[in-house]
Amino acid sequence: TDLDFSEHIWLACHDHVEENVEIAETIWEENALEVEDDSYGKIMGYLSSKDSSLRGAAARALAHAIEFKPSVFSDIVAELEEKYATESKPKEPGKDKYGMPLKVDMTDHWETRSGIALAFNAMANGFEGDQIPSFLGFLIERGPLVDRSSVVRAQMESSGSSVIAARGHQRIEELMKILEATLETSDKATETSDLLNESVIVLYGSLARHLKADDPRLQVVVKKLLAALPTPSETVQSAVSGCLPPLIRLSGRQSAEYVQEMMDQILRSKEYAVQRGAAYGLAGIVAGRGISTLREFKVMSLLKEGAEN
Repeated sequence: TDLDFSEHIWLACHDHVEENVEIAETIWEENALEVEDDSYGKIMGYLSSKDSSLRGAAARALAHAIEFKPSVFSDIVAELEEKYATESKPKEPGKDKYGMPLKVDMTDHWETRSGIALAFNAMANGFEGDQIPSFLGFLIERGPLVDRSSVVRAQMESSGSSVIAARGHQRIEELMKILEATLETSDKATETSDLLNESVIVLYGSLARHLKADDPRLQVVVKKLLAALPTPSETVQSAVSGCLPPLIRLSGRQSAEYVQEMMDQILRSKEYAVQRGAAYGLAGIVAGRGISTLREFKVMSLLKEGAEN
């Protein structure tokens, strides 16, 4: 073949169907095709596809292509971040010669932002050093975690979790400070703040999984998660509950105090949001400690007694 690189075959090499991958890899090898300097831009164009499978293939293809030339990683991350910033801006209708607004398609073409999120996820293992807190700052400060598309929000959160899982151990202290500052300073009782706090809590829990049982920071994280439970937002409470089990399993005897704290809030608080948050917290703690916790602390009988009182 006269081709040195074919984006179509390279994309097929990263298809979600294994049979397609095998055929594409055979063609790639038999024709001695190679990734070139202009290959990245060609691949990135497919991140905007309407087809979710093709967006996923493009994300994996881009991440793999970068492995042949790691020096382009930072530039591509920056390009994707700028592309997201552009794509996330709401459309503004133009005006005719009389100053009247023109009709414009206001449909949210979220697919490009989705493709960018998938690319970040696929590239997770490539983040190093300062790139890690910088990427976390991008997710928190520039809108990805509160994107107007629920699909994009979930994929951006997943990309953040992947980067933290793969590389968070390099900058635990710095990342903890960023996440804690966000939880402490974000506005309360707004939909946007709830969305942000929900994702930040998930990322905070992901980061804490790098901590060992004897690391004093582990209990700091658990206590901060429990402190977030009284929020009126049920989605945030649910996120906390989902983060707790693996951390509680590492907490040893101290977890007994957390059970008692949640029971006290459920039985004594007069605020519904606090009681509901404590119930979510208790569920996460029991999932971590095991079902025997219900018998050990007489949870069911105390709840029944409280309900009858």
